[in-house]
Amino acid sequence: TSTVDQVFEETEPEPEESYDPHQSQPTDTYHTVNFYVDGEVWYSTSALDGEPIDTSSMTGSPTKDGAYLKGWTTDPDGKNEYQWETQDGNGNMIETPVTGDLSLYALFYVTVHFNTNGGSNIGDTDVPINTPVGQPDDPTKGTDTFAGWYADEALTTSYDFSQPVTGETTIHAKWTTQASSGTPVADPLDFQIAFVSTISESNAVLTGDGWSLVSSYASDAGTPYLSQLSLTINSGYALYEGRFNFFASANSQGESIRQSSSSANAQGTTLVFDTTGFSSQATSDSYVHCSVNVMLYGSNLNDYSTYTNWPASGSVLFDVTADTVFPTEIASGHSVFLRSTDKTVGKFDTLRVAGALGTDSTANLAANDSGALIIESSGFVTIDSELTISNGDFSNAGSFELAENGELFIGRSGENSGYMTVLGMISVAPPSATAGAEFANSGTMNLDGSSAFVIVEQGGGLLNGDSGVIEGSGTIEIVSGGNYSNGGLVTVTVNDQNNP
Repeated sequence: TSTVDQVFEETEPEPEESYDPHQSQPTDTYHTVNFYVDGEVWYSTSALDGEPIDTSSMTGSPTKDGAYLKGWTTDPDGKNEYQWETQDGNGNMIETPVTGDLSLYALFYVTVHFNTNGGSNIGDTDVPINTPVGQPDDPTKGTDTFAGWYADEALTTSYDFSQPVTGETTIHAKWTTQASSGTPVADPLDFQIAFVSTISESNAVLTGDGWSLVSSYASDAGTPYLSQLSLTINSGYALYEGRFNFFASANSQGESIRQSSSSANAQGTTLVFDTTGFSSQATSDSYVHCSVNVMLYGSNLNDYSTYTNWPASGSVLFDVTADTVFPTEIASGHSVFLRSTDKTVGKFDTLRVAGALGTDSTANLAANDSGALIIESSGFVTIDSELTISNGDFSNAGSFELAENGELFIGRSGENSGYMTVLGMISVAPPSATAGAEFANSGTMNLDGSSAFVIVEQGGGLLNGDSGVIEGSGTIEIVSGGNYSNGGLVTVTVNDQNNP
């Protein structure tokens, strides 16, 4: 029997690591990351030390009216925008690791638009919210002159570039224009003039401040009306508005001829009023009154907006303030246009107008105590605001025009022997029902349009005399207790509550 010996190589087993429950074990380190919006925590998370911020559970982004989120900063004042990527030691871009607690603050930006109003383009600018925007270089616009930046589209409030921008903003450019002669003139809102001349025959010679008559034509020899009228604008002026008004009394057939208006057709520096459409209404025995209302603006006008007293003559724009001292007379050839930047009511005593007086929608006028407004035969008054004559007299022997937004309040006595164009409202209203107020018409009143009203309140009265004409498409309203009497010609709607 043979025996086979087997040899085994014995190896010692590796000793097992022993666990010491009293020895501290290594743990992961996390850092808190807070996202702030307007001082409040908007989102909070944690990040493992050396790892980037995990925003996978963040829902959406914070918003703010008129602004957009540009990023996040490490400073509450908007400095040091947080960089989400950085370079490692090998020059590779990696997500920025977090190495400590971190606070991030929302950085909002706003967009500023520059409306150059036809000038050279200026691109939008984005700035941090609640910081000012820098003023850009001035734009250009042909031969016009840049007149500054304004905060509103109406160009009434200059823009202050030192103020912080709190939301999306548009800043508007203002320009001054050139007259056709090359003379620089101001914006129409800065300088305006209203002037009127009365034509009683076809060969009338007309001159105005800033314009003069070129030629006039009568369609038939001997007739007292014009079929065409041409005016020229003097050097240094530009047209703002031109109108030709045509009035006529009843002709021999007893027909009433309504007042009409023709806008100017500007041909270079010449204005042509074509009135042939009116001439067919008139007959040779009609009494006709024609007036020209030309509104110009130009460097030849004087601006008295900082004065407290009006000059004795000339054509001026005047800013009404609380310190304004009204004259007693606007003489023939003197034209005054009123405005009021702070809506001040201009107070006057007795004012006699032989020249021209006009207001825009900002300048309200009121007579003091028993003060009166007297418009002479050569006078012209156009009102685009409120005119109040409470205890005195309103008297018109010339031309009076009340714009659509205009209102005339008569509290005691009013009379018209001239020509009135009414697009707004006349109110005959005494301070009390027993005081009494009356408006007497012996001339021509045209209530031109559906917004034209004459309202006679309780205790008030409207008397249309034998030669009086009240016509147009407006309305006369007689409130209960008001008085109405007609001895002439009335073709408008009359609503008399006393005689329904």
